[in-house]
Amino acid sequence: MKYEKNIKLSKLDEKDFKNLLSNRNNFINSGDNSFVPASSPIEKLANQITIVQENFYIKSKEVRDENTIITLSPKNNRNIPIHRPGEYLVLSTYIAGNYYSRPYYIINSKNQGESEYTISVLKKEKGLVSEYLRNIKGSKEVTINGLYGNAYYNSVRDYDNIIAICTNYGINAVYSLAKRILSSGLKITLNIIYSVKKYSEIAFRQELQEMSNQSSRINLEIVISDEVVDGYKTGYASEKIISKYLTDNTSILIYGEEGLLKYLNKELEGFKLPRRLITYEDYLPRCNIRNPKKYQLLIKYNGKEYKHSCYNNVTLLDSIEDSQLIIRSQSRTGKDCCCNVKLLAGKVKIVNDNRNNSEKQLNMIDPANTYPNSNTLIEIS
Repeated sequence: MKYEKNIKLSKLDEKDFKNLLSNRNNFINSGDNSFVPASSPIEKLANQITIVQENFYIKSKEVRDENTIITLSPKNNRNIPIHRPGEYLVLSTYIAGNYYSRPYYIINSKNQGESEYTISVLKKEKGLVSEYLRNIKGSKEVTINGLYGNAYYNSVRDYDNIIAICTNYGINAVYSLAKRILSSGLKITLNIIYSVKKYSEIAFRQELQEMSNQSSRINLEIVISDEVVDGYKTGYASEKIISKYLTDNTSILIYGEEGLLKYLNKELEGFKLPRRLITYEDYLPRCNIRNPKKYQLLIKYNGKEYKHSCYNNVTLLDSIEDSQLIIRSQSRTGKDCCCNVKLLAGKVKIVNDNRNNSEKQLNMIDPANTYPNSNTLIEIS
């Protein structure tokens, strides 16, 4: 069958071509530059699906052997955005006069209007904020940003047979998805491969086993690498274990640290799966510096300048937080679209560089994966 070509080319003479840039800028500048009013439909929709610097308080806390369950309620008692299992919040709080931000997966199971979030803090996590949250007493107020993350079940992208491979804090995201399957009747099969070093590190052991016994759509494999325990496999999330649950229509979700992700890259090679079928949360490789060096960090922010020390083995985000500046950041994913940081002077090392060409040309950086290699000047907007 023949298709008639009907292509019209707009005429652009020499004068129009020379004035192209100025005409475009004039057109852009002619628009209304006022802020969107809070009453606008777009602003209302944004408030329904995102949280920007909102105050929550710790409503309850349950300390377990392997983790601590913390329930967070909004200070204004409003209905908060519905999360997708696998999404996380960035929780910020003051500790000893300094401001710190950390991401935590949500473990709620509701699929309707939510009034509070629940997070799980693993005992294995030795971070400053995690220790603070586990030991905190009383109804402490914290600040929440969200929702973030890309390693969630997506019915458009993913098949109905899911293999979820996780370790450490990644079990929180998988546990949330398993709860959603049971509470909402989500018609997918979830095959959980949970890798730990020791038996004592297994979080939600009893809950996961009960869910697996309750539903044929939830399968559970717990693999222990550093111990031999009766009833559990010894080793790692190997190609052999993964192949048990792999079908022609399978998507894989991966949650964990750098070591797991690099290991699975090799284990999954043999399956020759399309890249679109493998989803994992962005992560930051560790920066192993044996000889720490101290530099000066100058920060331009909101028309003021702030001076603070920085180190070549500490990210710029950590140094910014140590200076007690409060900025909105997705934090520690290596892919931050919430705060704009421009490198004005100095040398830096960037790990897991996800910047596009425009960001590189403009010297925009993500402070969560950038380490200083000299005295450094940055501007935050």
